[in-house]
Amino acid sequence: MGAMRAGLMNERVTIWSPEKTTDGYGASKTTWKRTGLRYARVSYGSSGFGVQNGEAVYKSQVTFAMRYTDSVKEYSRMEWDGRMYRITGIERYRQRGEMKVIGELVS
Repeated sequence: MGAMRAGLMNERVTIWSPEKTTDGYGASKTTWKRTGLRYARVSYGSSGFGVQNGEAVYKSQVTFAMRYTDSVKEYSRMEWDGRMYRITGIERYRQRGEMKVIGELVS
């Protein structure tokens, strides 16, 4: 990943975390709560169409390079440019104070 250059982290991303609740009937329900706002360098990875559950779906992968934080978890979501991304991987470099988060567009 090389040395972190803060000037290249010019995209604002929102971190969302799941919150488990129950409805009036006792059924489990997941809602998303905004838990952070960070600046990141965003780069595109692979993209294309695939098949999921017998349907053609568009898959797009994005990498967010940002300062190290413990607030981003594997089950979190990232919002950038009006789109929500499911986290598929996190590479943490605590000694260097940086991390790379790989996300896949939520259809």
